[in-house]
Amino acid sequence: MTAGSRSRGESVAASRVPGNPPVEVLPSKCDRIRVDPDDLLEWVTWGGGGLGGPLTRPAEKVALEVRRRLVTIQGAYENYGVVVDPGDLSVREEETAALRKSMMAARAAASKTLQYDKKGTIEELTASCLKETGLPAPRPQWELEPYGPHLSLPCVKDWYARMKEAKGWELQP
Repeated sequence: MTAGSRSRGESVAASRVPGNPPVEVLPSKCDRIRVDPDDLLEWVTWGGGGLGGPLTRPAEKVALEVRRRLVTIQGAYENYGVVVDPGDLSVREEETAALRKSMMAARAAASKTLQYDKKGTIEELTASCLKETGLPAPRPQWELEPYGPHLSLPCVKDWYARMKEAKGWELQP
């Protein structure tokens, strides 16, 4: 990931041979991955840490991250709505307030018309998964043998039963 860019999800990769290791791309949300001594396990995930919306992050903390070279001036502007002075790397308070107000208004307007584009039916998505990602399509949870303490909850048992019977969900157009 380049400095100042937004995080992006990538598959887990595991390698098992020191020096020139082969790379094994694993599906997301997998567990029970065996990691032996001298193995390298790299897990690149989505997310910004769950600390709230980027436009509510304190501007001075964003500027500190710019000074520490964790975020670029452009990244601070585009992702956090913070205007950082390129000379002394301080926050330009008035410009930041105006930019954030503008960005929040634009996001509010976009959210009224924004719809999720699923790029086809669930069948079309699963059929194209291997070609597009290099991984076979994931199987829905209700098709796998469930495990874990949450299965003692009646609502969880009922959910698995309903989903197995319905063979999944209907995606709305």
